Amino acid sequence: MLASCMQVLALCQEQFDRADNMTDRLCALQALGRLDSTAFADASDVFLASEPTENALKWLQVQATCSPVSYTHLRAHE
Repeated sequence: MLASCMQVLALCQEQFDRADNMTDRLCALQALGRLDSTAFADASDVFLASEPTENALKWLQVQATCSPVSYTHLRAHE
C-alpha cells in the first residue's frame, strides 16, 4: 500500500514539474495538496513564484481547499 501511495505522489510531482500549461500544473498542485504536505508546500511556493500576479487567486483557492496549511505559511507570501 505504501509503495502505491509513493508511486502516486511521484506521478503527481512529475506532472507538476512537466506541466506546460496552467490547467495541468494546477491539477497536479491540487493532487499534491491531498497527498503530501511537504511536496505540496514546495510545489505551491514554486507555483506562486512562477507568476505571482496571475497565480495569486488560484494559489489561495488551492491553499484553502487542499490542505491544513498553517497561517504562518500563508503569511510568508504576503
